[in-house]
Order: sequence, then C-alpha cells, then structure tokens
Amino acid sequence: MVGLAAVFQSNSNFVTVRASSAFKVDWGDGAGWNLYAANTTAEKNLQWADYDAGTLCSRGYRQAIVTVEPQSGNLTGLELRYRHSNAAATTNTSSVWLDLRVACTGSPTITGSASQWYPRMLETVEIVSNISNASYLFFGCSSLQTVPALDTALGTNFSNMFQNCYALQTVPALDTALGTNFSNMFQNCYALQWSDVYGGKYAISYATANLSAAALDNIYTNLGTAAGAQTITVTGNWGTAGDDPTIATAKGWTVAA
Repeated sequence: MVGLAAVFQSNSNFVTVRASSAFKVDWGDGAGWNLYAANTTAEKNLQWADYDAGTLCSRGYRQAIVTVEPQSGNLTGLELRYRHSNAAATTNTSSVWLDLRVACTGSPTITGSASQWYPRMLETVEIVSNISNASYLFFGCSSLQTVPALDTALGTNFSNMFQNCYALQTVPALDTALGTNFSNMFQNCYALQWSDVYGGKYAISYATANLSAAALDNIYTNLGTAAGAQTITVTGNWGTAGDDPTIATAKGWTVAA
C-alpha cells in the first residue's frame, strides 16, 4: 500500500495500519522501515516537523507518503479502520488519508462501523485486489467523488459500501452478480449522477441521489433478473419524471419511485 496523508501543524495526525501477515511500514519521515507482527496495529501520530516544508500545499498541510509492504510473501488482510490508541484520537472521527493505492490478497478494509474512523479527506483510491467483501468499504468517505474500476466479481456483501459518500458523483462498472446484500449501499449519496453497477439480483436503493432519467434507465438496464420479489428504490431523483421503469419490471423488479 502507498498512501498520501495530510500532516497538520496541530500534530493531531493519527494513522493506523493493520495486516494479517507480518508487515513493515515506512512512515515517510526519514526514519526508514518499522517492522510489525501479523494482526498487530501499526500506529503513528505524524508530526509537522518531520515532513519537508516543500510538501506544504495551499490547503495548509504538509504531506507524507506512507508505504506498507509485507515482510515476505504477500500483504494480506490490510485494514485502515482502527483507532489510534492515543486518548486524543478517540474523539477524532476523521483520518488524514488523501489518496490510497492498495494491492493485497483478500479484501482491504478502509473504513468501519460508526465506532471507528472515517477517512473524510480521502479523495482518490485505487484497489488492485479481488474484493469479496465490499461492506463499509468507502463508508463515510465524504470527499470521494469517484472510484476507479474495482474487481468485485467475487463480492457477496455490498452493504453500506458508499454510505455517506456525500460528494460521490460516478460509480464505474462493478460486477455485483453474486451479491446478496445491498442494504444502504448508496444511502446519502446526494451527488450521485451515474452508476454502472451491474448484475445485481437483490433489493437496492438509489433514493435521494441526483440521477437523471438516462442514468436511471442505465441502472435498470444493468440490473440482473430479480431473485424473487425484489425492489429497486429510486425516490427523490429528479429523473423519475422521464425514466422508463418497465426496463426493470420486465426483469421481475418492483420499482419504488
């Protein structure tokens, strides 16, 4: 994994990394590699003085490049969702990740439940992994506008994947044919304008997004045949005035508009 992190002068820049295999982390502060055992949490409070003034950007923070590698073999079970042990971090619900590129075996976990951190500053991410569990993958990434292509062909759980991604505008082609749980996948995605998610057979909601009639028709076209009595909810989208829900109903879906 390579991550770009913001380093504020307040020196409250808490980051954590955890992996299922033995791993090492270079925090980008010139100190070199730090070794960590499998299933332990590597944590750091990034310090303003440790990062070059030349990395200062117009937003007021310096920038750290954090690199995570396996000590041998492959990096497995990567997780960024744990809180830092520092008491000051317990009231901080936002981590300082800006950009991430991840390649590991198994599904990486970037965010977690409400008791854990949300990367609210995260703007871009690339995941080069087979994602079998996408639940909460981008939960609370409120600055994220789009995501690159992801390998979700083995994915079964997509619940809360993009929940509270308020700035998310587009979603690329994601294979959800094996998915059985889509609850809250797009909850509070108010800016969503286009989704190429395809193959889904179970209930899903795009309520209160920003989808046009063409975008809704594209979503209906990409649906799989409903697995029994299933509903796609599109209430609160301005495109419902001109969309064609029969595209979905012809495949056994109920359209709630």
